[in-house]
Amino acid sequence: MRKVVLCLRRLVALGVFIAFVLLFAGVWVKPLGALAKVQFVPALLAGSLVTAGVLVAMTLLFGRVYCSVCCPLGILQDIAFRFRKHRRQGGSSRAQTCVRYAVLAVFLAAGFAGLGFAWIEPYGLFGRLATLSLAGIACGVVIFALAVWKGRVWCNWVCPVGTFLGGLARHAPFSLRIDAATCIGCRQCERACRASAIAISGQGGTIDATKCVQCRDCTVTCPKGAIGERAPHRAPEPDGTPKTEGITRRTFLVGSGATAAALAAQAADEKIFDGGFAEVTEPGIDVRNASLKPAGAHAIKAFVAKCVGCQLCVKACPNKVLRPSLRLKDFMQPEMAFDQGYCTIDCNRCGQVCPAGAIEPIPDGMKQHIHIGEALWHPDRCLAATEGVNCSACYRHCPVQAISRVAGPDGTLVPVVDADTCIGCGACEHVCPARPLPGMTVKAYERHREVWPTREESALLEARQLLKEGFSCVLVKNGVIVAKEQGGGVMPLLTMLDEHAGELCGAWVVDKVVGRAAAAICIVGKAAKVYGQIVSDDAAALLAQHAVPCEALVRVPKILNRDRTGSCPLEAACASLDNPDDMVAALRAR
Repeated sequence: MRKVVLCLRRLVALGVFIAFVLLFAGVWVKPLGALAKVQFVPALLAGSLVTAGVLVAMTLLFGRVYCSVCCPLGILQDIAFRFRKHRRQGGSSRAQTCVRYAVLAVFLAAGFAGLGFAWIEPYGLFGRLATLSLAGIACGVVIFALAVWKGRVWCNWVCPVGTFLGGLARHAPFSLRIDAATCIGCRQCERACRASAIAISGQGGTIDATKCVQCRDCTVTCPKGAIGERAPHRAPEPDGTPKTEGITRRTFLVGSGATAAALAAQAADEKIFDGGFAEVTEPGIDVRNASLKPAGAHAIKAFVAKCVGCQLCVKACPNKVLRPSLRLKDFMQPEMAFDQGYCTIDCNRCGQVCPAGAIEPIPDGMKQHIHIGEALWHPDRCLAATEGVNCSACYRHCPVQAISRVAGPDGTLVPVVDADTCIGCGACEHVCPARPLPGMTVKAYERHREVWPTREESALLEARQLLKEGFSCVLVKNGVIVAKEQGGGVMPLLTMLDEHAGELCGAWVVDKVVGRAAAAICIVGKAAKVYGQIVSDDAAALLAQHAVPCEALVRVPKILNRDRTGSCPLEAACASLDNPDDMVAALRAR
């Protein structure tokens, strides 16, 4: 029975490993994608508490089964272990324990500090190796060599997931144990242990549950059957030989049943794009203001916090737009470049394969409502502006018709970008024939502008959250946050009136405190609606007089000064005025 369980575990592990290799080779079927989503750190980052909870419960009961049959990097080390030539001694040292938990602490600190979790997360490391990135190959060679030398060295010293799960498995009731009454001290189990978890001392020994990965090789190697989950001691045989019988558990070995999925190949269609007037030479990549992230990532900060750098989206991208970053703050996490293709509005393959929730799936037909950046025209590079060429490549290829052409000083038609329509897909940058750098480039948005239909309420909720985070005033227009300011008094609103007049006109103003002064600025700026955490009665009356709707969380008779000894000085400056333009002028003078 023990051999059957061992063979079953090996088959499951091999199936998982082959499935991951096929997945990163570009084969995409739903069962393979589901397998990627049961990785521990990606499940946590994606908010899949059910998946993470099942893995934690399995570890608490049976030990580190996850590391043995679910983690592709762990299975790779087991394969490397088959090539071993050296014999080892088991057991743990104080230095090893200190290093393991120190690495885990640094890993968590780096992640929560905004540097992401991609550095040494095992699934991400395997993904970079499987996609043959230079950094992935270098790490993979080191880990493989360590495994050939001494088994799961990486798991025991470095891997933060192994350390965390090992802590949970310390007192697992169904972890393996050695029956000292049966053990003869032959050390065959110690030599067979790939995790160096077994230490034999005389007759009997210990199995370190924090390191044991439940490979179960020791249960078959032991000539006396002294190793099992509970290893209860039974009455001796008539000849005096003790008899033991370990309790085998098979249910936890088949938890990864999704690996039995059909591995039907689905080749990604290669897309060829018109290069306009250019010769077939790759364009250069301009330095962007920030890293450009795909639609579904919502914001750069949110993306960096979740992505594990597994490169699965890079491999899945049919247009070759994604590639790993080499910067410190988002190391090996994907970013967009348009020298080989652009992001088409009918594709969301990256959101479908992402296991960590860093890129969320987008409903069909809705990608055109997500603005990840804005196209910028460079007249010093554009062939139409510099050489008078009648080039229309960017105009013809823009999928959302955000580019029009107007006559320049010499009569040549040059492109003009409508920032409110442009989604930052990079089509114009890709097809631009200018060399060495394109005449059109995409400026990245730190926070994507998601102009979903009827999304105003969601934008208002986000704006109110920004007020809690320290902003004083936020503008919402067409279901997207277009401006936000910090400061005291009415200065944030005056700044918006001066610097964001176009956004203020027709926008919804979300402010902390709205008195007559703030109401006057909203009226002059032609705001469509005003939301205030605190709104005075006279401000509401002034807004109603000019047909500007107003909603308040709290209504007060008037706005007081900071000492609460009288009216606010700004309110007093315009108390005797009725015309909003005169009130704004008085505020500026004040």
